[in-house]
Amino acid sequence: MPHPDVPISSPELTPTLPLHEVPFAHMDVVELGAYKKWKADVPFEIRSLVEGKLMEKKVRLGREELPSVAEFYEGMKTLLVNPQADVTTLEIAPVIQKQLAALQRIKIGEGVVNVFAALADEKIGFEVKANYVATKLEPRLHFLRDRDRRLVEQAREQDKGIEVTGEEEEEEYSPHRAPSQESEGLPSEAIATIAPFFGGYVTDTAFDLYDPVTITWKKSPRRHQEFPEQELDTARGRIYRSSVKNSQGIVKLPRHWGVDRASVKWVGAVPEAWSLIHDQDGMVRLRTSGSESGVYSIDIAPSSDAIDLAPPEGDVPAVNESFSQEIEAFAQELFVSRISFGAKVRRLASKIYGHLEYDMDPQWDAVYKADTSRYFESIWEHKKAKCDEANTMLTRLLMKQGVHARFMGGHSVRAKSPAGEAMLMESNRHAWSMAWDDGTKEWIRLDATPAGDPNVDQEEQKQDLGEGDYGEQEAEIMSEEELEKRLAKMEKEESAREVEQNPELGFAKEAGCTPEVARDVLQKIAELRRKYSQVLQDADRQWQKLVRENTKERIVDRGPVAMSQMDEIDPDELVSGYVEVLAGEKDPLLGEREEIEKKKEKWFGGYEVYIAADMSGSMDETLNGVKKVDAQRDMVFLLVDSVMTAAVLARQKDRSVKAPMPVRVSVAVFGQATEVVLPLTGEWTPKEQVKLYRALDKGAGGGTPDHVSLAQLRQAIVESTKTEEEVRAKKPVLKKHGWKMRRFVIATADGGSDDASAVKRANEALKAEGIPVDLFLLSPEGDENLKQAAERAYQSVTPVSDVGDLASKGLTRLTRRIAEAYKQTV
Repeated sequence: MPHPDVPISSPELTPTLPLHEVPFAHMDVVELGAYKKWKADVPFEIRSLVEGKLMEKKVRLGREELPSVAEFYEGMKTLLVNPQADVTTLEIAPVIQKQLAALQRIKIGEGVVNVFAALADEKIGFEVKANYVATKLEPRLHFLRDRDRRLVEQAREQDKGIEVTGEEEEEEYSPHRAPSQESEGLPSEAIATIAPFFGGYVTDTAFDLYDPVTITWKKSPRRHQEFPEQELDTARGRIYRSSVKNSQGIVKLPRHWGVDRASVKWVGAVPEAWSLIHDQDGMVRLRTSGSESGVYSIDIAPSSDAIDLAPPEGDVPAVNESFSQEIEAFAQELFVSRISFGAKVRRLASKIYGHLEYDMDPQWDAVYKADTSRYFESIWEHKKAKCDEANTMLTRLLMKQGVHARFMGGHSVRAKSPAGEAMLMESNRHAWSMAWDDGTKEWIRLDATPAGDPNVDQEEQKQDLGEGDYGEQEAEIMSEEELEKRLAKMEKEESAREVEQNPELGFAKEAGCTPEVARDVLQKIAELRRKYSQVLQDADRQWQKLVRENTKERIVDRGPVAMSQMDEIDPDELVSGYVEVLAGEKDPLLGEREEIEKKKEKWFGGYEVYIAADMSGSMDETLNGVKKVDAQRDMVFLLVDSVMTAAVLARQKDRSVKAPMPVRVSVAVFGQATEVVLPLTGEWTPKEQVKLYRALDKGAGGGTPDHVSLAQLRQAIVESTKTEEEVRAKKPVLKKHGWKMRRFVIATADGGSDDASAVKRANEALKAEGIPVDLFLLSPEGDENLKQAAERAYQSVTPVSDVGDLASKGLTRLTRRIAEAYKQTV
């Protein structure tokens, strides 16, 4: 990846392979991380333009940006496609041309970089791209934003802003035509202004009720509440100016915009009191205590918590109006098709848009309203329509298909005052529709206005209707979700490769230990598995044998069967059989035959192994040349490794077991420190392995308080038994089939107990519960006194003088215990 300060030798860098054919398959973990940071740090307009170019997609930009910045982005879009284009040929302000030209030749070291060529080059990483954006592009964008605000303020100081009159809110609206009023030049007043300029849809009303007799839109009762505090994107902020009429002023807002409640300023007389409110459709009003007019300004900006149209309530009202057979059939067929809801409503709007012709001639008003029952049929027949007629038709047709829809009113703004203000006037009033997508829980804006309305940006309208081949506003190589999935997958693959190349490092990372400890543990496990491979294989075969042999005979009733196949004749069936014989049936169906078949009923319960290991001071001594604590460590490791591995193998080889088969182990140590070092668990990951290794590898010391260790394990057994009973109570079928856990206790010691009577009581309690306790006594051969003392306390005692055989003996005994326990229920 090139360094940000290394000059690019050629400004005309073009990809050798189109990215839409191989979508960024070259991105490794490092580059994906850089892309993630790019997505977090770079403004989305720049990201959309750059990523759209990399994917060879057209990108549409929103209208939220300030005018100079919007022009800069339009120029940037061209230069990403052709980095060497002459900026003086672009239809943008000279000051913006100058900024773009400077970015075509940025001096870095001894070379020159074309920033647009670098951003458009797929071979240059996103870290470098983000560096160019942060150090070269964004300072120029800040300059342009400040310039726009400064120009507006200068114009206001020179009193170049036009007069604002405000207007009263309409409670009803009927599509109508009025004689056109042509005038030369720009008007000297407007309903409201937005500065710096904003061009696009500005909303001031929403209608949800319709009277087909009078062709009138009405509103549901308004529910007003105080306007909340909002977080505004002040970098894209504007100043809205208008007037209050008869104590109420409408604040007309672009969709997803909010207002700064604290920014209200009055020009001239200040009302005694005022409040900012909104209704359920997100329409904002400024109310005053008096009835006099008053000019005000307020800051508005895009907002992540802007108030939108409320979700619809109740059912869609019935629509009884008649439409042309052509458009109604089209709508019905469209809404049963298997395409997305968004595609359906856009195609319907596009159908109306393409069929009608824009026309303002007032004569058609009388023609269409001559028979209101044929209002929509007449419009379709004559094809002449303007925005409110076309979108009334669209809204009602959507409702007839069961879609919640709204008829929207406001302005489509394109006019600009000498001071650079957007002018909201009577002449640029506009209407459109909104459709509720119940799947995404969002409103979709639609505009079926026929082509030719001078206030509508025709290109934007085509894009909204899906007429163009444009991508989404925020084009992106991959979404946040896709990026995280890809990163996780690649990190996992990289980690797997790392573990494959260096198992110790992977083990250490998962266990949270040093590579040195990981090496010791891995070597010990490998050594034990190699040394006791035959014992381990015998244990595994024993378990698999138990699974195979767990076969029960089950009686299966079959019937009805033919008389010739019955085991015995049921007298109750003789009459019906006789009738069938008379009817000509030679071998009538009389009843049932009992059949016995062998059926595997694999209702296995699992088992738990509890181990108590002696870490008293005498365990540091040797017996027949072998250190006792080391032999014990080998045995415990082998036991745990074997039972956990066997359980996994059993589950893998036989997946038809009808009940859970948990296998768990718990290990406690007693000596200078007496504690449960491995609480009852079914996990045998590097984390457990290292934990157990460290506990058994510590230096031995202290007395032999095995009674305390057994008490700790007994408490764990009590808790586990309680959980087992709760499981069986919730699933009676488990109890029916004799499903239960088997439990086994293994202990090691090399001397007399600190409290032999307590050890005996613990053994007797465990025996009463059907839990065997096996002690492996590490003692010199022939030490009968030590053996007899141990036998008085423990259920079973196995003396071991050759401690090198301890691991093998311990695993063999446990395997037999498990086999015996399961055979009892076969």
